[in-house]
Amino acid sequence: IVVWSYDHETGKEKSYTLQEDFHSDTHDNPAIHVRKDGRLQAFYTQHGKEKFIRSFVTTKAEDISSWEPVDHIQTTEGATYTLVFRLSGENDRTYLFTRALEYHPTVLTSDDGGDNWSAPVQLIGGGGARPYQRMVSDGISRIHIAFTTGHPRNEPDNSVYYCYYEKGAFYKADGTFIKNWEDLPVFPSEVDLVYDGSTNGRAWTWDIAI
Repeated sequence: IVVWSYDHETGKEKSYTLQEDFHSDTHDNPAIHVRKDGRLQAFYTQHGKEKFIRSFVTTKAEDISSWEPVDHIQTTEGATYTLVFRLSGENDRTYLFTRALEYHPTVLTSDDGGDNWSAPVQLIGGGGARPYQRMVSDGISRIHIAFTTGHPRNEPDNSVYYCYYEKGAFYKADGTFIKNWEDLPVFPSEVDLVYDGSTNGRAWTWDIAI
C-alpha cells in the first residue's frame, strides 16, 4: 500500500509505503482524507476478510514522510472499499463509508477529526445481495449517493438509484424528504430510480460528480 505526493511549489515528488506484502487485490486501494489540521489520513482494508479498517495518520501536515502507528477501526463484519468525506457545515464531522454490514454499504462517523469512530450503521438496505455505491461530496453539507441493485453479474435487472444526504436526513434529487439518519438504512424503493435495469438490460455505475 503506497502513498504518493507532489509539491506544486517545488516540483518534488515523494512516496511512502504504508504496508509491504499486503493482500494482493485492487479492492485494497486506500481512501485519502485531508484532516482539518492538514495531516493526511489513509484508510484501507483487505477484500472483506477482516472486521476492521486500517487507519494511518501522518505526523505532520501535508507531509507523507512519517506516519503514526496503524489504528484499527472496528466494523463487526468483513469490510472492503473505503470512501471518506468531511463536512465543514457539520462542525467537520467525518463520514467513513465501506461495505460491511450484511454485505451492504455501511457508514461510520467521527466528531473529533478522525481519531474515534461511531459504531457502523448500514446505509443501504434491500435490493440485491451486494449494492455498489459511488459517492461525491461538496465538502460542506451534502453527500451524493448513486448505487445499484447489486452486482450486474448476479442481478439480471441491475438498476441504478440516487439520493443525497444533508443535515441529518436523506432526500431525492428534487429535495423530497426520504428519512432521517436515525431511520437508516434507505431502500431502493424510497429513492430516485435513475435507470431501470428491467427495460434495456442490466446497468453498472462508474463514477459520480457534481
